[in-house]
Amino acid sequence: MILAIALSLLAASTASAWSGTNSASYANTWWDGTNLTWKVYADDCANFVSQAVFAGGYPMNYSTHNPWYGNYGYTKQYSSSWGLVAYQNGFFLNDSPGGYIEYEYTGVKTASPVISVGDIVYYDWYGSSSFAPPDGHVAIITVKSGRATSTSDVGALVDAHNADRYHEYWTLWYFNSNWWRTFYEIVHLSSSN
Repeated sequence: MILAIALSLLAASTASAWSGTNSASYANTWWDGTNLTWKVYADDCANFVSQAVFAGGYPMNYSTHNPWYGNYGYTKQYSSSWGLVAYQNGFFLNDSPGGYIEYEYTGVKTASPVISVGDIVYYDWYGSSSFAPPDGHVAIITVKSGRATSTSDVGALVDAHNADRYHEYWTLWYFNSNWWRTFYEIVHLSSSN
């Protein structure tokens, strides 16, 4: 009896585990469109990544200490960490199970970090590492290794919003005249599969 209960609890917790693959699937579906179930932001990159992470099974957090939620539907109330890059970064680094910084770079066109599908890439275009507006941006790794859509670069690829991007090289250097001073932070969510 005790073994059966333990196995059912294990199965339930495994079923609700966050999946980078499922997050990437959502991003690949909505990279060039707006899922109107959710609030629409003018600067939509963090909202898009939050939607993808949630679609992958990462649970919303309604705590007053470190919230991360987006109430889709009629009310459409959101925490700052859902739709703002700097707050989202802080949430994932301070949540439990949350995530951790896997890599940090400054001023690289290409680099070959060992990453996972579903990892989150934060960008500060001017190198301050604060990710505060208007310099902050975020994208999600959707392909571990492939050829970018707009360049001949091969490696990890991201999807992103604001300027809609599909399977672009993870540094986005091709679209960024400040690539030489951009600060990059790759965050891996601890509960990924």
